[in-house]
Amino acid sequence: MRLLFALPRLNLAGGVYIVVKMAEALAAAGHRVTLAVWEPGAGAGPGWLSIPPAVPVAPFETAAAAEYDVAFATWWELLFGLPRFRARTYAHCVQALESAFYPWGDARQALHEHLLASGAFPSLCTARWLLPYASQPAYCVLAGLDRAVFRPVEPILPRTPARARFLVEGPRSSPRKHVPETIALLERLGVEYLAVGEDASKAAAGPHCLGAFALPLAAMPRVYAAADVLVKCSSAEGMFAPPLEMFACGGTAVCWDVPGAEEYLVDGVNALLAPMNGWGAVADAVERLAGDPALLARLRAGARATAEAWPSWPEVAPLLAAAVERIAAVDNHATFPAVVAEARARFAWSPPARAGVA
Repeated sequence: MRLLFALPRLNLAGGVYIVVKMAEALAAAGHRVTLAVWEPGAGAGPGWLSIPPAVPVAPFETAAAAEYDVAFATWWELLFGLPRFRARTYAHCVQALESAFYPWGDARQALHEHLLASGAFPSLCTARWLLPYASQPAYCVLAGLDRAVFRPVEPILPRTPARARFLVEGPRSSPRKHVPETIALLERLGVEYLAVGEDASKAAAGPHCLGAFALPLAAMPRVYAAADVLVKCSSAEGMFAPPLEMFACGGTAVCWDVPGAEEYLVDGVNALLAPMNGWGAVADAVERLAGDPALLARLRAGARATAEAWPSWPEVAPLLAAAVERIAAVDNHATFPAVVAEARARFAWSPPARAGVA
C-alpha cells in the first residue's frame, strides 16, 4: 500500500519520533510511506533524528501530487487539510487526547469532540485508554522501544555514585509538561539535576542544574545515563515514551499518574507515581529516592526488567501493519471531505496557517 503521514513539522518531539518509527516499520514491511510536512523548515528540522531513505519527506504541495491508499493526520487540526491529498482512506493517528492540549473551555475542544464523534474516519491509537475517545473504528498498537538507541551507554556527565541525580525532560514552552514547575521543585529540594529539551537552558534553570541539553535523538541515551531518576509531571500524554527510554538506559522515574502511565509504570515496582497535580507527593518521592539508595536500586532493577520485556519496533511492526490494513478497508474518500467541511462551518473555525488547512 501507499501510505502518507501528515505532520505539522519535524520538531524535537516524542510524537514526531513515534510517527517516524511507525513509518520506518511499515516501510520495512513492504509499504510505500511518505511523510508530508506542512512546515518543512520549522522546529528542529530533520537533523535531530534519523529518517531512513525508504521514508521520503516532502512538503504538503509535493506530497499532494501522488495518490495514497491511506492518508493519516498526526494532529487533529490536520484532519481539515487531509482532503488536499488524494486517498481512498482518510484516518487519524492518535497519540493523546489532543483536546487536553488547550485551556479548559477553549472553543477548539468542542470542535475536536464533534469531529471525533462523527465516526467519519478510522483511528490508529498508541495507547489503549485512547480507544473510546477516538473516531471509530479505532485500533491500538503500542509504540515499540528502539533498543539500538536506548540502552546503557557512557553518560554525558560523570556520575556521583553516592548521590542521586534527577532529570527533567521536555520543552519549557509547553504548559502541559510543567517543566518550569518541576525545575522549581528540584531547586527547592536542593537536589542535583539535568534538563533536556528543545528549549533547554541552564540560564533558565538554577544553581542545582548541572547541565541543560538540546540534542539529537541519538545522544539522548547519554543524558538518560547521566541521571538516576526522570521526574516527569505531564498533565496530558498518550503512552509517553521518556520514562520507558529512561528505564532502558538504566534509570527509574517519578511521574504523575497521567492517563497512559498504566501501560508500563507500576508504583513501587519500577517507578514512584504521584497523583495528577500532586506536587507534594512528587516532592516526597524525590526526597525518598534521594535518601534511600536501596529503594532507588530496587526501582532501577524493576525498571530495567520492564524495558527488557517491552517489544522492540521490529516486534511491533507486524501488529502495526495488520492495523493499517484494517484501516485501509474503510473507504471514506467520498464522504470525509464533506464531514470536515461541515464541522469547520458549524463552528465557524478558521484554522491557523501552520495547521496546513488555511
